[in-house]
Amino acid sequence: IRPDERERRLQRQVKAMGMYDLDFHPSAVADFLDVVRRAKQLAGKVLVMISPRNPYLTRSPAARARLAELLKAIRVEATVLDLSEKHPFGRDDFFDMAHLLPDCGPRLSEIVAGGVLRALTSGATETSR
Repeated sequence: IRPDERERRLQRQVKAMGMYDLDFHPSAVADFLDVVRRAKQLAGKVLVMISPRNPYLTRSPAARARLAELLKAIRVEATVLDLSEKHPFGRDDFFDMAHLLPDCGPRLSEIVAGGVLRALTSGATETSR
């Protein structure tokens, strides 16, 4: 894909998916938290991973505040592995705004495995790289 076409595609994706503003629908948040609670009943411990954010994507201050509030609610119910900001992936490691290229899988798997291990051994409510 030519760089200018990639740029146009990324901009369309950001707009279509609300990635800049992160305007979470309250019922979607409630449904997600309900799923986490149910999983916790079955498994005892739940880890929610926040995927790596494409460095291309900057978020509005309001979006960052909304994400912080959402993470606060999730942490009440589960351990959070937040890779949204701290990760080793660069802009060229992403296929699009949200998906890493397949060859990044082994690195991501290693990071997630480390986060799971820390969560299981520490009892923390947040784990990061």
